[in-house]
Amino acid sequence: MKSTVHIFLFVALLFQLVISTGCGGDKKEVTISEKAGPEKIAETSSKEAVEVKSSEDKKIEHAQVKTEKPLPKTLKIDLGDGIKLELVKIKSGKFTMGQIGDQENEQPLREVTLTRDFFIGKYEVTQEEYKKVIGNNPSKHTPANSYQNTDKQPVESVARAEAAIFCNELSKKLGLTPCYRIIPGEKLSETLVFWEDDGNGFRLPTEAEWEYCCRAGTPSKYFWGHEVNDQIANEYMWCKENAYKSGWKEPHAKMSGTQPVGAKSANPWGLHDVYGNVAEWCWDTFTDNYTDLDGDPLIDPRGGSSSGFGVLRGGAYFFEAQDCYSARRISCSPYDKDYSDHVGFRVVKEIWRSSLLPKKKASTKTKKAGKDESGRSSQEKPLDLELGDGVQIGFVKIAPGKFSMGRKDGAPDTEYVREVAIASGLLCGKHEVTQSQFEKIMGYNPSFYKSAEAKDLPVESVSWYEAVSFCNKLSQKAGLTPCYSDQTGDYDISQNDYVDCDWNASGYRLPTEAEWEYCCRAGTTTAYYWGDSDEKADLNKHACWWGNSGYKMFQKGSGRPAKAGAFAPNPWGLYDMQGNVWEWCWDWYGHNYYSAGEDKDPKGPVGGNNRIVRGGGHDSGPQSLNPAYRYRRSFENFKDYNIGFRIVTGNN
Repeated sequence: MKSTVHIFLFVALLFQLVISTGCGGDKKEVTISEKAGPEKIAETSSKEAVEVKSSEDKKIEHAQVKTEKPLPKTLKIDLGDGIKLELVKIKSGKFTMGQIGDQENEQPLREVTLTRDFFIGKYEVTQEEYKKVIGNNPSKHTPANSYQNTDKQPVESVARAEAAIFCNELSKKLGLTPCYRIIPGEKLSETLVFWEDDGNGFRLPTEAEWEYCCRAGTPSKYFWGHEVNDQIANEYMWCKENAYKSGWKEPHAKMSGTQPVGAKSANPWGLHDVYGNVAEWCWDTFTDNYTDLDGDPLIDPRGGSSSGFGVLRGGAYFFEAQDCYSARRISCSPYDKDYSDHVGFRVVKEIWRSSLLPKKKASTKTKKAGKDESGRSSQEKPLDLELGDGVQIGFVKIAPGKFSMGRKDGAPDTEYVREVAIASGLLCGKHEVTQSQFEKIMGYNPSFYKSAEAKDLPVESVSWYEAVSFCNKLSQKAGLTPCYSDQTGDYDISQNDYVDCDWNASGYRLPTEAEWEYCCRAGTTTAYYWGDSDEKADLNKHACWWGNSGYKMFQKGSGRPAKAGAFAPNPWGLYDMQGNVWEWCWDWYGHNYYSAGEDKDPKGPVGGNNRIVRGGGHDSGPQSLNPAYRYRRSFENFKDYNIGFRIVTGNN
C-alpha cells in the first residue's frame, strides 16, 4: 500500500445547486460562478437537499453569493459518474457521553457540549466514493469477492492515515482547504497526521461528535431504548446475527461480510449504519477511560492527538447486536490493515465561519455616534473613559509604525518573520479589562476568581462573543458607533452569530493579532520587552506567571491572576501584556498566516474554526509569555479561568 498522498490535478470545478422546491415540484438549478465553494453553497441553499456538482473546467475560489437562505438539511456532493456523497446537517447541542454498566473505558459519564453545527456523512464512505477520490479500493469485501454486484458497500481495510488522506483529497477536489497536515513516511506506520484548525474541508469526526450523532438526542443505550432483540437488530443494523455466517439467524444476508450502505433504517437524525456493518474511525487517541481526559475540555473535546492507538465506534458486521451500542469504544492500531476488513469511516464537514458575509444596513435600534453626556464629540476619545461609580478605563496612545512580526526560533506557525506596518494610530487599553469594568457594562461578572476584593482583577472565564459584546455596549455607552454586527446588521451580538467588523467605525474593539504583538513588543525585538532573560527574578518583576501566582501544575484553578497594574509596564506604558490572563484577539487562526498574510494592517484569515489568544496567563511558563507566541481556542464561546481581553480603538 502506498503511503504517500495521492495528488489530484483538478484544473477546474463548477458548482451547481439543485434546490428541491417541494414534493413533486420543479427543481430550481442555480449555477454558482467560478468563485464558488461548498461552504458558501451551503449558505445559499433552502432547507431541502442541495447537490454540489463538480466538473473540471473552472477553478474554485471563494464564493461571492449574496443570499439569505438557511443552510440545507442535507448536502449532496456529486463526485462524477453518478456517485454522490451525502451529508446530513447536525445542530449543536449538549449530551451525556459514555455508558455505565458495560465497558470501563466508557466511564465515567461526561456532560459534553458541541458548540457548532456541522455536516456528517449520511452513510459510511463507500468503496465507489473512495475509489473515485483516491483511485484505488483497498477493501477485501469487494463486488468481485462477494455476491454483491455493487461497490456501495462501505470501504474497509483502511488505516486512519488513509482515511485522513481521503478527507484531504476530497477537500482539494472541491476547492477547500484540507483539515489535515500529512507528512508521508516511507511506511504507512511512519505517516504523521496533524489537525490544522484553519482548514474548512472534510475530516473524521471526533469521538464526541460521533456519539452525539449516533445517539441522535437519546440518552438510552441504543437510540431506540435500552434493549435489543433480533427483530430490532434486523431493522437497524448489520451484525453477527444477520451478516456473519458463523452466527446468523433467519433472515440474514446472502453472504457473510459487509453489506451495501443504507439498507437498514436510519436513526432519528437520518444516519444509516451507525451500528454494525463497519466500525468507524474517529480522530481521537484511545484512552482506557474518561478519567484519563481530565485536561480535555467538556466543550468540543478532541480527545488527544493522532498518536497512539486510535478509536473505532459503532461495532461491525461480526459483532453481536448487543455489543453495537452508542457508547461502545474499541481501540485499534491506526496502521493495522491486515486484519481490518471491518474498519471504515464516515466524514464530517464543519460549517466554516467566515467574516465575508453580505453587508446589510446597520440596525437603527442602536445608539449612533454623536455627543456623549459631557457634550464631547464622540470622535474626541478620552484617555480615561469614565463608566460611573468611580470605574474608568485607561488608554495609552500608540503611534503608527512598523515591526518584525514572529520569531525565527518559535513554533512552526510563528517562525516566519515579516515586517508589518500598523498604518494608523491606536488607543490601547492600559490594562486588561477588569471585573468591575466588565460588570459595569454588562451587568454581570462571569469570573472564576470572583470575590468582593477581586474587582481590580482581570475579568476571565469570558468567551470571545462576550468580549465582542462588551466592546459594542461600551461603544454605545460612549456615544460611538459599534464596530461589530451580526449578519443582519444588528449590534446586539449573540452566541454563535456570524460577526463582522467595521474597521472604520469609531467604537471599541478587540485588537488584531498584529496590533496586539506591536503593542506588546513596544519597539523591542527581544524575547520579552525587558530583554532576553527568562530568569525567575526578571519574570517575577514583569509578569504574573506560574512561578509567582501560586499555580500548581495540573491543578486547574490553583493560583490566581494579579490585580491590574501590579507589575511593571512595558516601554509604552501597557501593563500585563505578558502573563496574568490570555487575551482574545479578533483574528481567526491560520497556520501559515505569518508567511501568507498582509504586510499592512493585517486582520487575519477571512474565516476558520479558532480565534486567537495572546500573552500567556498566570498559569503559563516563560515560553508562552513571548510576544510572538500564539495560542488558539477551537470554539468562540469557550470560556476558561485564564482567558480575558483588552480593548483598542482608533486614535481619532
